[in-house]
Amino acid sequence: MKRAILWSVIVAITLIIGCQSDEAVEVDDVEVPEQSEGFFWEAEHDGNQIYFLGTVHIGVEEMYPLRDEIEDAMDHTDLLLTEIDNSSEANRQALMAAQRPHMRLPAGQKLDEHIDAEYHDELEDVTEYPGVEYEMVNQFQPWVVEDLYNELMIMESDYDYNLGVENYLYGNVLDDRTDSIALENYEERLTSVRARDLDYQTYVLEQVFKQNEEVDSEEMLERSVTAFRAGEEELLDYERVVPKDVDNPEHEETYLNELLFKRDEKMADRIDEIVTERDNETIMVAVGSMHFFGEDNIRSLLEDKGYEIERR
Repeated sequence: MKRAILWSVIVAITLIIGCQSDEAVEVDDVEVPEQSEGFFWEAEHDGNQIYFLGTVHIGVEEMYPLRDEIEDAMDHTDLLLTEIDNSSEANRQALMAAQRPHMRLPAGQKLDEHIDAEYHDELEDVTEYPGVEYEMVNQFQPWVVEDLYNELMIMESDYDYNLGVENYLYGNVLDDRTDSIALENYEERLTSVRARDLDYQTYVLEQVFKQNEEVDSEEMLERSVTAFRAGEEELLDYERVVPKDVDNPEHEETYLNELLFKRDEKMADRIDEIVTERDNETIMVAVGSMHFFGEDNIRSLLEDKGYEIERR
């Protein structure tokens, strides 16, 4: 399983779809170019050339290669920065090891005792995941079930995690001369975002179930991938605010703060720290597109630090 990163795929999609305005651009209105445009910026700072690429964590073969400017930047990259470093089997095993202490409910507790009865059928649906039985599902923390449910959604779609942009970069940027660094401490991120109190986790899981009843999952995925392929930020027409009609504003506020505001602040600080340590290098920062748009995103935080960032 790829739960070590998969949840961020769905978070991005949830934010994209969940906050669409009535005037948002429709996928059918967007022309997809032969080579993916992506969301791509550049800057020069402290003697370093820096490229920023807003990514999508799932994809299709037709997304590649990326447009020439991005491929050229990849060829010259000395250092690749991603949210987490999922580039090797050893790293993936380390990420899984970080998850294990947070995966199961306390002894004697069952998840279906915490989930509203109207969503018990969705818990049953998770058993369609290969090798997963209901008894196992019922012992997991809600965040684990959420990830399994979302991964199953992707497995049943036309899209593939293995064809996400980060994986493409790992395969086409990293070599003997190129380093990679994770911008986030995965265990810290897991604890602060996923392994929170049971009430919060249950709420988020039920919202995922609820949304899947209201929004076609294939359309959600298509919108996310098309936005990247066309470089069309109007498909990402969302605001970093809690909607007025949510079931639990406090949990929604926590969701936004932990998934976006706090992470973007930490990643911007880490990028600046790394850039300051380097000299005359080409650095590519590749993180989910959601982190480059909206209030207090990575770009704006770095611009506050003196970076002059231009869209390419």
